[in-house]
Amino acid sequence: MVALLVAMGEIVYAMVRRDISRSSLGLIGLALVIFNLIAMEVVVIGRADHFRALPGELAAPRYFFHSTLFWTGVLLVALQHAESIRWARWPVYLVVFVGSILAFPSHYEGGLNCRWARRLAQAGATSLVNGVRDDQQIRILAPAAGIHWVYRVAEQLRQRRLDMFAEGVQDWIGLNESNLFNGRHKPERLRGHCRIDTIVSCENGKPAARVVGVAWIDGKAAPKTLVIVDPAGVICGVACSSAVAPFTDRIFYLNKFARNMGFLGYIRGYDPKLQYAIRSAEGETLSDEKIVLPPVTSLPSP
Repeated sequence: MVALLVAMGEIVYAMVRRDISRSSLGLIGLALVIFNLIAMEVVVIGRADHFRALPGELAAPRYFFHSTLFWTGVLLVALQHAESIRWARWPVYLVVFVGSILAFPSHYEGGLNCRWARRLAQAGATSLVNGVRDDQQIRILAPAAGIHWVYRVAEQLRQRRLDMFAEGVQDWIGLNESNLFNGRHKPERLRGHCRIDTIVSCENGKPAARVVGVAWIDGKAAPKTLVIVDPAGVICGVACSSAVAPFTDRIFYLNKFARNMGFLGYIRGYDPKLQYAIRSAEGETLSDEKIVLPPVTSLPSP
């Protein structure tokens, strides 16, 4: 809040003096700050209903400062002023250096939490793409509005082919694998294992199975999208995997995440008497190899 007030004061002061053209550094800094103030206002107005439900969220840092560009703008303005005051130059550099070190732990923790939240949100989106009512997975998508609101909005997104429905993966369900991608297959050296995690229900009330597992292509990369087929070759569900690039995990997350965090998918109209299999669907091509889903003797429940 203090930084926000200081930035607004700098903007007004510069406009009154009309000297922002004297320093390109200060001009860039003020432009970044103004951009973030406008972005913050748009976010607050656009999420007015959310803030009415959770007023405390209005003070969340992610709404005050849209991105790190805000702090970059404040830093550039401070450096521009420090250039004209010789004794202030090194104190500004020192404050920036020490502030970065002190802020790193909280930013690192926030990055880990956001990564896990993204993984959980992806799992919830996968359930909606499959047309499955998995309340446990979608709860994270709208903790304030409630589960029924998520299902209602998801139906509108499906009709307009927006968000998780934009890629059209939901259209694969019900097709025969020979009709998907014009029947293109190729060796992928797909390996992995999977299991039935629990039984949920489809939108039409029929049973559905939540499938979890781990898959590799060529022993290294994790396939982003997979399809689940029945013995007749009909696609009865899709699955999405979560993976972190080795460089990203090493530099940004300090090897806190597994390189392959597994996949989650669903089988619509699940029949425990049938044996299902999973193929990767990368590059508009299905893998020749498949991961066989072991049959279950007793159905797990939520």
